[in-house]
Amino acid sequence: SCFSFQIQLPRCDEEIIDAPTRPKICSTAERNLNILMAEDNPTNAYITKQFLIEDGHAVTHVEDGLAAVDASNSDPFDIILMDISMPNMDGLTAAAMIRESGGLNASTPIIALTAHAIQGTKERIEASGMDDYVTKPIRRVTLLETLARLSDPKVDTAPLIAPVESDADRVTEEPSLASAIDFFFASRSSDHASALAKVFVLEMEARRTALLKGLDERDAELIGQTTHAICGSTSMLGAQDIANQCRVIEEEIQLENTFADAAVRRVIEEIDQLIVLVKPRMSDEYHCS
Repeated sequence: SCFSFQIQLPRCDEEIIDAPTRPKICSTAERNLNILMAEDNPTNAYITKQFLIEDGHAVTHVEDGLAAVDASNSDPFDIILMDISMPNMDGLTAAAMIRESGGLNASTPIIALTAHAIQGTKERIEASGMDDYVTKPIRRVTLLETLARLSDPKVDTAPLIAPVESDADRVTEEPSLASAIDFFFASRSSDHASALAKVFVLEMEARRTALLKGLDERDAELIGQTTHAICGSTSMLGAQDIANQCRVIEEEIQLENTFADAAVRRVIEEIDQLIVLVKPRMSDEYHCS
């Protein structure tokens, strides 16, 4: 049944002051951008691309710096998103080449995508000719505000190059893995959730194989590259504990060119649990139940 009711409220004679509004983000109605995104991580690429498409932007996706340079020589873009760590050619080298080329995108704003805002990152980015960076895991609002600021000088938003997070700033209690995954997928439509689950599971299965190979062959470089990739993907899904474990392994390899077998095997076990949690979401029926 349907019913209605009325409530009489006292009149307010005080002047009503409008609440301050946030700077409006570029949207389909105002400004659609043509964006080149260089990102080799499948999960990061899928999620970031969806953020951009849902906001009305056109995205050309390439998987390494060399391909980014080639694409920048072929078509003009409004913004370039450049992952720093990629195979064949890293993002810093690619950005410098685009700037020095004098070509179609020599002056196009370039935003670095980086997993760690470590000391010296800002200087390396500026030296390569990039304009700013966004740290991973990439958040929709942060990304879109950065696009708005760099594509339209009239948009007044604070620079995103921020101080490095200290241990004291980090949340000590992380949600359970299952809760984090539930929370991440709950905000996505069933078709996008299913597609993303497939991308993520396929990636994790490949990363798991790479870790086992690295253990068997005592290949620190392979372990370092793989844990770096896992860190980026799992942090995007909110699986922060796995991401943190991978970051520790990667940093140890960078400093001492070695790794602890037990730590790597623990990550493999965590990946197995993660695959079990995400794999059912590959089915459309899961999201409709």
